[in-house]
Amino acid sequence: MDFGLESNAIEQDIISDMKQYFPPDTPEEDILELYRNPDKFQAYINQLETYYAEEYKNYSIYNQCIIPVLEQSFASIWVLLFLCLVLRLLCITKLPRNTIHVISFIFGCISLWKFYEGDMVYVLVPAVITMLLCKLVRIPGLLLTVMAGSLMLASENYFLSPIVWTKIKGSVMMISMKIISISFDEESGDPDKVIPFLEYFGYVFNPASVIFGPFITHLTYQQMFMHSNISLNWLFNCCQVLVTAVACLLWSSCGSSNYLANIEDYVPGLRGNRWWKAYQEAQQFRFSHYFSCYLSEASILLVGIGTLTPNVKSSKENKKKKEQTIQWRSPVTSLMMVEFPRSLVDVVTNWNLPVHYWLKQYIFKSTRKYGVFAAILITYVASSMLHAFNFQLSAVLLSIGVFAYVEASFRHLLAVWFNACIEARKCRGKCTHKYNKNNFFVMAVNLMFSMVAVWNLAYLGCLFDASEEEDKGYSMKHALKKWQGYNYTNHLVMLVVLVFQKLSGLFVRTD
Repeated sequence: MDFGLESNAIEQDIISDMKQYFPPDTPEEDILELYRNPDKFQAYINQLETYYAEEYKNYSIYNQCIIPVLEQSFASIWVLLFLCLVLRLLCITKLPRNTIHVISFIFGCISLWKFYEGDMVYVLVPAVITMLLCKLVRIPGLLLTVMAGSLMLASENYFLSPIVWTKIKGSVMMISMKIISISFDEESGDPDKVIPFLEYFGYVFNPASVIFGPFITHLTYQQMFMHSNISLNWLFNCCQVLVTAVACLLWSSCGSSNYLANIEDYVPGLRGNRWWKAYQEAQQFRFSHYFSCYLSEASILLVGIGTLTPNVKSSKENKKKKEQTIQWRSPVTSLMMVEFPRSLVDVVTNWNLPVHYWLKQYIFKSTRKYGVFAAILITYVASSMLHAFNFQLSAVLLSIGVFAYVEASFRHLLAVWFNACIEARKCRGKCTHKYNKNNFFVMAVNLMFSMVAVWNLAYLGCLFDASEEEDKGYSMKHALKKWQGYNYTNHLVMLVVLVFQKLSGLFVRTD
């Protein structure tokens, strides 16, 4: 055994754990020296406590957090929002469609430059080459998914630095999803789904979705040309969604770390509690996700894309005429359904609605012919491929998928046993259970499962903390170390529940 290598590994773990107590430029030798001398280390910690206590007294959340965050965010996103608004106004002027498609592509490139500068070539060049290839040779959707996933995997692990890849991967993922969706649509053989060349580029690089998303279909992209006026309802909803996005950003950056910590003054038992810390870390991550989602919703609303709803009108001859009206909302996520879920199924389906739609429409339905289990497995693999098989993201995706399945199966078993409305999903239409949602027992059980879902979210989300790995991507070691700190409790609990549910199913019919 090489004790030298083992000693170095231990020292690196110590340094990694201790860096949070030292300035970023502190030499590693100084950190180890203090660690080896308990008296000096304790004196150093006491100095830190005194320093931060004084800083806390003089700290102004408004001046030292809210204002800097708003200034930095506005400097980043104002160009994107401005380009989306200009594109909307140009669509209203009735310019030729091909002109609008070219402008959409140019505005998308400007957005990429604004956010990534020179690194935009790693987004633009592979995308353009793939699009040209797809126009020359028809590539099946599933094969294109594998090709895109392989390219992203190689980019993350071989071609690009971790910092560059972490910065651009959202745009790469969104562009890949659009190109793949077009490939699947053209496979149907419907000539109406064959997209013209210029429209193809305008759709894929549309500025409203090229940075933060969301995924939009080609049919949805065409809504830009359908509405020739600007309404107060449109303007109000754009502003409302933007305000919601900013509120989520401020809570993630300033509110959660300050106001949740203040709860410890009233509930001393929370101070130092690892699960409370996990909940705080997970919530900060979730609200940063909500910010991206609401900002992406605002951007597509600004270019004139909303939700079309059927509207049936009756004429004087009593003949019904079907029309479509626009609702100036295009939900990307559901904050309330994730923060206060009935079950983990709610979290899975409402975390990112457009991505959930893409996976269901283009991957799950395309592979359903191989069986439900195979389709679910392929869908998970496709989702992981879009994240370049990053271990932490893949582990979280797999865990939450398995957790949701186990919970849904277990609750179905309980619902059959007790004839109660305690399934993972609410009953659609009229509830036929003996004990419905208004029963006290049913409300108590559903509340308990909601709390369990929040507990699982804290466990799964604490991996995405504000550590030094955030900018370059979280490693497998980071993920396993975080879960090891909680003794893999949630995984073990779900394993026990799964075994119990399977054994119980041998004796009780649940169909």
